[in-house]
Amino acid sequence: MQKLKAILVYPKTLIFGIALAGLTICPLLLAQDADSHLDAFYKLPVLRQIELSPDGTHIAMLRNIGDQTILLTQEIGGGKPIAIVQSDNINLRINWFEWANNDRLLVSVAATINEVTGDYVSTRLVSFPKDGGKAKLLVKPKGKRFRADADHSSQFQDRIVSLLPNDKKRFLISLDAEDPTYPGVYLARVDDERKEIVQPSIRPIRSWYADQQGRVRVGRGYKDTKVQIFVRSVDEDNFKTAWEYEYFEDAVYPLGFGLDPNILYVEALHNDRKAVFKVDLRDSSLKPELIYADPEHDVDAYLIHSPRTHDVVGIKYFTDRWNYVYLDKIYEMFQKGIDKVLPNTSNHFVSFSADETRYIAYASSGMNPGTYYYGDIKKKQFAPVTEQYPGLNETNLSGKKQIEYESRDGLRIEGYLTIPKESNEDHLLPAVILPDGGPAGRETGGFDLWSEFLASRGYAVLQMNFRGSSGYGQRFSNEALRSWGMEMQDDIIDGTRWLIEQKIVDPERICIFGGSYGGYAALLGGIQHPEIFQCAVSFAGVTDLRTLVFEAGGFINSRIVKKQIGNYHSDAKRLDATSPLQLVENLKIPVLIAHGTRDTTVPFKHAEIMVDALEKHDKIHWFLKLENGDHHLSLESNRTTFFKNVERFLEANIGGENKPAPARVADLPEKEEGSILPKTEIDGKPVKIEEEGEGEEGSGKEEKGP
Repeated sequence: MQKLKAILVYPKTLIFGIALAGLTICPLLLAQDADSHLDAFYKLPVLRQIELSPDGTHIAMLRNIGDQTILLTQEIGGGKPIAIVQSDNINLRINWFEWANNDRLLVSVAATINEVTGDYVSTRLVSFPKDGGKAKLLVKPKGKRFRADADHSSQFQDRIVSLLPNDKKRFLISLDAEDPTYPGVYLARVDDERKEIVQPSIRPIRSWYADQQGRVRVGRGYKDTKVQIFVRSVDEDNFKTAWEYEYFEDAVYPLGFGLDPNILYVEALHNDRKAVFKVDLRDSSLKPELIYADPEHDVDAYLIHSPRTHDVVGIKYFTDRWNYVYLDKIYEMFQKGIDKVLPNTSNHFVSFSADETRYIAYASSGMNPGTYYYGDIKKKQFAPVTEQYPGLNETNLSGKKQIEYESRDGLRIEGYLTIPKESNEDHLLPAVILPDGGPAGRETGGFDLWSEFLASRGYAVLQMNFRGSSGYGQRFSNEALRSWGMEMQDDIIDGTRWLIEQKIVDPERICIFGGSYGGYAALLGGIQHPEIFQCAVSFAGVTDLRTLVFEAGGFINSRIVKKQIGNYHSDAKRLDATSPLQLVENLKIPVLIAHGTRDTTVPFKHAEIMVDALEKHDKIHWFLKLENGDHHLSLESNRTTFFKNVERFLEANIGGENKPAPARVADLPEKEEGSILPKTEIDGKPVKIEEEGEGEEGSGKEEKGP
């Protein structure tokens, strides 16, 4: 394979040479084997991204093959696929790509930076010809002009502000080259590193927005916990403060511009829920005009732009499915047309050609993991491109049922119940409680790999949108502030009791299982309620809240984290009382701890200190150390190892459908000397903790936290 020659430099450290550590030019397209539906759960989705070239003649896609991801291009109509670049997803990961023009692709590449102060992610932007020719690194790695001092280089070098609709050779990029963490905006070329500054940095602005004519018009920034939005009119040079508010309070979020440079679309609160407004920047009062509000849900909106006119033609937002509000009648008719062809799925358009005659659409539902389609309006063609999870479909998926229950303090909680497709109504089912990993995320009725995996193994699965989940308004969201392990946890326990009352599940066979915040909730629930749960599984879970707050201390959003979770010193008593690590001596059930060694969201240290405590107190536990793993099970090998061992762990503790409940904790065998697992070993080998020194406080890099 041809090697990329660019070497990318970070302060004091050669952080990655593309040729040496993760990216290679790949000469061929690998075939994908068909899987049984039981094995399909171990796989990554076939594609991570797919886009049409502006002229509609080519398609580019990020395809997952094993642990690797390959960027491919292919001519429409049967051209041979060309593999542009390959990522190992360990040293380097391809984040996304954009067509810069009909001939070149801009590709974002990320690497995990390992420093004494901790691990964090840094990005680079690389330009590739569509035919797989020589790559170009677009931010110069050395030199005074793009290094404010010897110790600084932009951590994020892929933040495109605008692709400039009327300029196919240049684009706007945000870089903190002159003032660390406060970026300016540069006019850059798509094929080399030449660039010129068009907007110097202004403190405290960290994000910039341009209008469709390519002028930088809006800046968003924050200091401590105060957010400020700055704007300027078309004929003004200076920015003025338009809105100012505290984090987690009244918020205004810029969405972007349409063709009219005077009109800014924003997201703001309307009757406690997020809605979409437009603001005329010529009006000194900046009075917002309501465009759309959903009476039941937040509108976390994305603007839909026409690639032909560059104007805003609608907005889209997600609840249980994609929702569209069109400002253009032609687009509205087009959406109705595809919904008529695919009536049982949530359908949205992923990519259009510049003349809007060719497109890529995506359809999915609770019973359809996702299918991409290609359409040609002129030729009246419409055909599937690929299924995301071949082997998983309505014949073997269970789907979700929306449920609702009331928390102990009267709050209405929505959730979803998944019942195994072939379950026997005469038998009570073993159950898994699966809290969301947010904590500010949300569960939906769409396809969910984890719940379907568990249902395929015979378990009923309950997911709930506990307080703090997104989509239900500002007050509901803010119920999570400084509430980790308290009211949020009560919502999970109340949902479990509701499920038992339905007489669907066996109350003697219930496990709690989650990832990230859900992993934290699983461990805490297992410790606090051994009378309810027979086991607990934590993937990438937070284990100690004070450690979490401490780790955020050197990052620029540290005060926001304190406002969200608590203060390391003054809230120590509350944080310790709701941290699994500090309560481990009370644990009475088996737990499985799984964590990736290269997790930069919840560091691997959380698993290490928890397992040390479990060992110290002689608690029954399984420990799964996922080498090179991140926070998202991005390596297929790790995903396979994780799900297979989860299946074994659940089988050992609560059994599958129609199987007798296994021995309770007191009857389980003693663990073998030197082994993390009781009698059972992972992949035939005892797993041990590797001793490493504890990390120090953060290093002032960009945002980090839950």
